Amino acid sequence: MKRIFFVLAILSTVCSYAQKDSKVILNKGQKITIVSSSNSNTDMPMGMTMKTDNTTTNVLAVIDADDKNYSITNTITKLKMSMDMMGEATNYDSEKPEDKNSDMGKAMSEKLNVADTVSVDKKTGSMATTSKKANSPERAEKEDDSNPFEGILSSMGGDRAGNAIVEGTFFIIPKDKKIGDNWTDSSTENSMTTKKTYTIKSIEKDIATITVTGTLIGDGTTEMQGTSISYHIETKSKGEMIVDIKKGLVNKSTSEIEMTATMDVMGQSMPMTSKGNYSVTYQY
Repeated sequence: MKRIFFVLAILSTVCSYAQKDSKVILNKGQKITIVSSSNSNTDMPMGMTMKTDNTTTNVLAVIDADDKNYSITNTITKLKMSMDMMGEATNYDSEKPEDKNSDMGKAMSEKLNVADTVSVDKKTGSMATTSKKANSPERAEKEDDSNPFEGILSSMGGDRAGNAIVEGTFFIIPKDKKIGDNWTDSSTENSMTTKKTYTIKSIEKDIATITVTGTLIGDGTTEMQGTSISYHIETKSKGEMIVDIKKGLVNKSTSEIEMTATMDVMGQSMPMTSKGNYSVTYQY
């Protein structure tokens, strides 16, 4: 009988973690180092192929807090990337002095070691305000979303820069959710509709493993080099997150993404497919 009560007590404790009101717990002055890696293989129109392999290091710093929000800076401190397109390789490593003066190095200099300041809601872990470029206010005007593929990685969990890296750091499990439960959220932005389904796979002490599946569908038009382009995009993703329930912090996330797209240019339809893998680790 004692064993039965002991087992029931353990089960009650484990299942109750997700039932409590949770919030993001950080300390003023705390820094979070985020290392993300990604690789993709893309079959493009006219028989072209492209392979990419990137690693990025971001540092988040909690600079202030009030009753509702944290004020956090996000800084890209390291960036290593390689791209092979039709047999022509392009490489960049921010830690190599010789790469700083290259064309890519000059372009990347606007993104490296420049802090973006954002506000994060303690209860939800979501962005309370938009990003502000600390050292160059006019940079925001240069960054547009005219490229239809720009928002795909961000929406599906693959973008490791900008606001997406901040929001990906925090995760609050809805109240009353327990092992085996799932829930869905969706959003629409820039003609892209994203839907994600979360399932609690396991809870051990304060750590939850959550599986994530998602879809993204989008239609629209854009302009490239004076030519109007219509596009349709469909993306599927699957992965896992390791989450500290008490603090609302993600310890690690991984995802696999498959994309199919069609671009209509001057009456000609051009298909494109891509597969990618993403892994992100967080050091608190």
